[in-house]
Amino acid sequence: MASAFIISPSGKHIPRRARDSGPHGFNPLVYLASPGFTDAQKELLTDLESWLWDNDLDVYSPFRDGIRLTPDATRKDRRDVWKENVWAIGESDLIVALLDDKDTGTLVEFGMAVAMKKPIVAYAPRTAMMNVMLAEAIAAYACNGSEFSEVMIKLRNLYANPPGRNLYAEMEQLREDHRYRGQVQ
Repeated sequence: MASAFIISPSGKHIPRRARDSGPHGFNPLVYLASPGFTDAQKELLTDLESWLWDNDLDVYSPFRDGIRLTPDATRKDRRDVWKENVWAIGESDLIVALLDDKDTGTLVEFGMAVAMKKPIVAYAPRTAMMNVMLAEAIAAYACNGSEFSEVMIKLRNLYANPPGRNLYAEMEQLREDHRYRGQVQ
């Protein structure tokens, strides 16, 4: 059950669940950057949204929570989507980027997250090679569901932030433990 809401620029209510510790007293908010156009992409999005929510990570997913564009969308409609997504990236504590399909919108969101200094988890189970700029920008890489679960639970626990923890050192250890180890181009 949602404990509170944040209200997006378009007036949508994004649920936030309270917790005893962590930033702002809420579960970490994850921005889910991904394509969502094919049936397979939509199914993966739904699975990830559910997994994140069920594991005490609040989620903003543009395909679920954002503004829907229609084929006859106006320039204003497109601009509203842009503003809403930029706002949501800024409000988020971390980003999950699905990189398998090399969606240009996802890559723009990825770049914005880097510029905003947001930790990024790259999830790319079908990617054999990653661009060096992406590989070096991520906080962690997961190539399958069990690695994704491990990384996200570690990040969730980092955000619990009990007194005396060295978050910088723990984030650096996470980066080392879960860095991309494949070929780069």
